[in-house]
Amino acid sequence: MRGLVPTLLFLVGLLMKDSFGRQYRNRYRSRTRISLLSMWIDETQMAEFLGRPMKIPIVNNGIVLPYFKNKGFFQSLPVIPPEIDVVRLRWVARIDQYSYWFQNLKSEDDEILYKPLLSIPLTGRIPPKETEFQIAIPCTGKKSGIVAFEIDVYIFRQNIPISGSPIKLRLSKRCKALNPGKTQRSICNLDCQNGGICSQQKTCICMQGYSGKLCEKATCSPVCLNNGSCIAPNQCKCQHGYAGSNCERAKCSRPCYNGGRCIGPDQCLCSKGFHGLNCQLSSCGYPCSNGGRCMGQNNCVCPTGYGGQLCEIPKCYRSCGLHGMCVDVGVCRCELGWHGRYCNKKSKHNRHHRKRRKDRKKRNRKHLSR
Repeated sequence: MRGLVPTLLFLVGLLMKDSFGRQYRNRYRSRTRISLLSMWIDETQMAEFLGRPMKIPIVNNGIVLPYFKNKGFFQSLPVIPPEIDVVRLRWVARIDQYSYWFQNLKSEDDEILYKPLLSIPLTGRIPPKETEFQIAIPCTGKKSGIVAFEIDVYIFRQNIPISGSPIKLRLSKRCKALNPGKTQRSICNLDCQNGGICSQQKTCICMQGYSGKLCEKATCSPVCLNNGSCIAPNQCKCQHGYAGSNCERAKCSRPCYNGGRCIGPDQCLCSKGFHGLNCQLSSCGYPCSNGGRCMGQNNCVCPTGYGGQLCEIPKCYRSCGLHGMCVDVGVCRCELGWHGRYCNKKSKHNRHHRKRRKDRKKRNRKHLSR
């Protein structure tokens, strides 16, 4: 019986240790599953290339995968067919802030393949949620052939390039020339605007900063606020009374005083205790006494000789002492038996009265002693 208790305690300790160990390992594994930064080629895109969905990662956990540094890897990838005009990529930065810069977008033969076009700005922040962006690779239709194109992108973490940056994507696309009797207009009769390119799929591939069916709409990032209109890529035309890169700041023709804030065209939001068109007027719950001036909510600026919240207390240049009270500017009211400007002198009448009272006490004592 004596040996059974330590054995049970030992087994309970092992079980508790194992349970805590499992909890710690599971917690650690759940944390390690969170990737700092990920970037990959879309699965549906690879299904168009290979006939089956496949996820090809480019960046995993903030590190560029090493096979992207090998030129033989890109040579093993299939050639993009002519009917595919867009390459779709996805990325996400879950924890830290990552920025990017597309340094190079180049086609080896501009007569066969146009220069790649991005659906996002050349520089910016990688979003914290999984987001898709596209790279348009339209053929010109002038000649046939297989053309390589290159995309170089830098990824920074706190202004420092991540390991393996820049990422150089080198892919190839097959293009077909149009028939002699056909023109680009006969294949795609859309009038693409703002430098947009009409693809063989009868859609407009827009330049960066434009969108819409005919690339007729300019896009601004961030969007224009306060009813501002986007007139060019990342250029807002603001309504009257607003300013800023995206019309986020209100303007007032006159400044707002006393801590007021401009919130609209010539409209001030006043701080507590002030009012008026430009917050130039102050308000007090009670009027300031003795010529005081209201300078805020129940805050009076008093003239010389007065104090208090509403200037109701007079001040004397010197204290009236223990036998007086200040009743006006420099005026003390003295107790009985005291006088002087600051009630610091005893009255003679008071001294004579005390002397007579002492003499009376002495006479009474002598009378009693007889």
